Amino acid sequence: MVVNGMAALEEFIEHVVRRVLAERPREVSAELSPPLADVLTQAEAAVVAHVSVSTIREWQGKGYLPKGHQGRVERAALMRFLAEGPPMKIDETSADAKAAAILARKRGGRRG
Repeated sequence: MVVNGMAALEEFIEHVVRRVLAERPREVSAELSPPLADVLTQAEAAVVAHVSVSTIREWQGKGYLPKGHQGRVERAALMRFLAEGPPMKIDETSADAKAAAILARKRGGRRG
């Protein structure tokens, strides 16, 4: 089974390399940022992240990943997001209520 997975991965990498080389202009301007090889389609990003294309679109919509030209994804941004995860949002009211409930239980447990 692992052999088939490796063969599929090698086939995908070969496909991506061929596509990037075919799309790349003969002379790349230094003004282009990021370089073309560092940009993935949403489908390619989905394969790298092991998620669906709709999940990549959702992450872009929520601002977790910057949305490039035609929805493309910067490889570095994707790798950073996968390593760090989405930004944590802490609901101060909820956190305070949970802390108060925990403290109340601890105080109640000592008295009884």
